[in-house]
Amino acid sequence: MAIATLTHLTYWYPGRVEPALKAVGLAIEDGLTVVAGQSGGGKSTLLRLFNGLVPHFHGGRIAGSAEVVGRDVIATPTRDMARHVGFVFQDPELQTVYNVVDREVAFGLENTSGWKTPRCRDARLPVVSRKLCMRRGSRALPGERCGRSAEGSASGSHWRPPWP
Repeated sequence: MAIATLTHLTYWYPGRVEPALKAVGLAIEDGLTVVAGQSGGGKSTLLRLFNGLVPHFHGGRIAGSAEVVGRDVIATPTRDMARHVGFVFQDPELQTVYNVVDREVAFGLENTSGWKTPRCRDARLPVVSRKLCMRRGSRALPGERCGRSAEGSASGSHWRPPWP
């Protein structure tokens, strides 16, 4: 079963005549998917579509249909998509809020999962960090820290623990 399906999807950024995505049709199955292509070819726009930043945050016009993890991207608010779809930008440093890995992962958890009390967060953060393979913790090198922090924040924000 596909985790993401686009059907005849075309998207125009605000004020643009030419679409950034034109009549895209694809189905992505669970597992690793690599998106590659030339600069300006629509890769980032495609990824922003999967979590709802396109069209909800960026605006513009959209035609066709997009479904990700069983949700209609066009009809589902970004805040709801964020509970199910993580996103790490090309330059992870642009998306981090904290410069410490554990705090960055906790930020994602606190903002989407309801783990808002410090006691609950502090008890569960080590478990989530291990689950996300954050072995070097806050002592990672700056470049690695930013990438792993962004990945941890994106992953942690939609990862659900096996306990109630």
